[in-house]
Amino acid sequence: MSRICIAIPTEDGVTVSEHFGEADRYVVLVIEDGQIVQRETRTKPSHHHDSEHDCESHRPGEHLPMMIEPVQSCQVFILGGIGRPGYEQLVERGYQVYLAGGTIDDVVQAYLDGRLKSDLSRVHEPGHGHGHGHGHGHGHHGRGHGHGHHRGRGHGHGRGHDRGHGHHHERDEGPESSHGG
Repeated sequence: MSRICIAIPTEDGVTVSEHFGEADRYVVLVIEDGQIVQRETRTKPSHHHDSEHDCESHRPGEHLPMMIEPVQSCQVFILGGIGRPGYEQLVERGYQVYLAGGTIDDVVQAYLDGRLKSDLSRVHEPGHGHGHGHGHGHGHHGRGHGHGHHRGRGHGHGRGHDRGHGHHHERDEGPESSHGG
């Protein structure tokens, strides 16, 4: 008799969470001989970033062991999205990881039917959580500066680019010198 435990992070108990780190619980399903024999909800530790947390000190994937502790006996994870370091750690630990979105019932049925496909575009690069970073740069006297900002939950990082909008002159030479900014 084959017995498989599936862990699915969720925020509402109905849909697969789009961001593993932000889900506050797991729906855990026990499958025996192709049938769901048990379904339960377990609390999932999360790594929410709030104003007191310095997100610069957060190393991608460092919270994974704590977050999977309640479901480490499962063999399969079905995730709507996860950062690359977390994804790689799950695979290295020997878990089967499927990346798919939608309702929990739909993805579990697809798994049972053998038609659940993993969408690797749901693996995000570090620094691109639920809110993606955007950067803006401005050149001034040959130097660029940039600032990044983010929206949504998670954290984003931006990079500025010097687009050479300023003018820089080492010295003025006579009346024909440029008076540009």
